[in-house]
Amino acid sequence: MSHLRQDQRWVMEKLFEGQPVLPSGLHTIEHFILVVGQPVPLYFLGISEGFGICSRIKGVNVAVFGLQPYKQQTEMQPFSYAFLLRPAEPKEMTVYQQTNYMAVEVVERLTLTNRNCTQAFLGLSGSKGSYVNRCM
Repeated sequence: MSHLRQDQRWVMEKLFEGQPVLPSGLHTIEHFILVVGQPVPLYFLGISEGFGICSRIKGVNVAVFGLQPYKQQTEMQPFSYAFLLRPAEPKEMTVYQQTNYMAVEVVERLTLTNRNCTQAFLGLSGSKGSYVNRCM
């Protein structure tokens, strides 16, 4: 997918390597909710697929969610891991990145906390990484 960058995939691979996969069937859920204090709706941004010569972990689909909808809609597919994509907060950036107005993105692994037939409740794992978005 063109909007899911390889830099992003490399960071995600470091964070899910060796971690348990999410239960199957989550791709059939209609609504995803982030549970951090007050519940917040998550928006499906796309699937990062593990293929190609740059992917270190092949054949693993990773769902990427955001706090804002993305204009290009993609179809949900089965996935093994889920991540939240968001802009870095100033405290997550180096002084160099801040003074040079670099666009730093953070990906944080999500964990399943609960689900029912139509909703999946996800929490932050605390396992996160960042990369510089060179397309901005």
